[in-house]
Formats: sequence, structure tokens, C-alpha cells
Amino acid sequence: MSRKNAGVLWIHNDSGDGPRLFAVDRSGMLLGTYTLQGASADDERHNAEALFVDPASGDLFIVTKSGERSHLFRKRGPWFQ
Repeated sequence: MSRKNAGVLWIHNDSGDGPRLFAVDRSGMLLGTYTLQGASADDERHNAEALFVDPASGDLFIVTKSGERSHLFRKRGPWFQ
């Protein structure tokens, strides 16, 4: 959920595509596509399955998978103002 735009959801693409985020509304309609500069989606070790921000702390979380294993990465925030 976007903190600045009510009703906007942020999603990311699956492997095999570039480092992009998509803004969609609650019905799934595409509102915009954003390419992340300086980022890469070519990491062969992990596939990001989910990305989210804790609204209270601003911490960024990424859930990945690698074969049969899953990993949770956390970067302390805040990442927004």
C-alpha cells in the first residue's frame, strides 16, 4: 500500500525481467511502471518473492527463495519521509 496515494498498491515483477516496480489500483489496473536506476534483477542466487515496508518503523523487508530455502532480509528505515 502506498503511504502517499490512497488505493495505490506497489508490486514487483518476477525473475527474467528488469528491476521494475508497478503501481496498481485495488482492482489490479496498472497505473504506472517505474524502473529502478542502479539496481539489478539478475541475481541468480535468490528470487525476491515479496518486498514490504513496516509502516511504524520504516524498515524495509525482502523475502527471497533459493531452491528449497527462504530468506528474510531487513534494512532499517526509514526509507520515506
